[in-house]
Amino acid sequence: MSLFFSTKHDDRPAKAAYYTAAVEKMTKSHANEDVPMTDDDATLYILMRSDMDSMNAGKGMAQAAHAANHFAADVEHWSVSDNREGYLAWCNQTFQNFGTTIVLIVSGEDQLRYVTDAAREMGFPTGVVTDPTYPVRDGAVTHLLPVATCGYVFTPSRTETPVRALADLALHP
Repeated sequence: MSLFFSTKHDDRPAKAAYYTAAVEKMTKSHANEDVPMTDDDATLYILMRSDMDSMNAGKGMAQAAHAANHFAADVEHWSVSDNREGYLAWCNQTFQNFGTTIVLIVSGEDQLRYVTDAAREMGFPTGVVTDPTYPVRDGAVTHLLPVATCGYVFTPSRTETPVRALADLALHP
């Protein structure tokens, strides 16, 4: 499996089914009994790449932490809006200042960017994490390369405003 990939995006036509996925499918996929629903159901989705053999559990946790930190840093630049209010509701879900976070799988960088772009076009805050020194082993040599490893999508309410772009993604194991 190659870790060298293009960062160029072609002009793929919008997939109508991708954008029109039923809310029921979204609810079944990400709002099931494993993730309790509350009145304050603001949700941070972490999108983890599954195509990187080098992404072991420890690196995956570090990259997910990078995505959460990216999200928290982005919040500082938001104006007063529904997203800001959603963020505060998300923080107030626990006494430790964080809320529901669901980790989903994307197949690679192309899908990561496609999903975050689609969610952003729908008005949701998103971000892609590019680790500037991700270790890539090549035989006996380890290269430290910039690699887009994961991303995030935030919704102020996963029941009232589900992110349809996430509907086909599976939960991370």
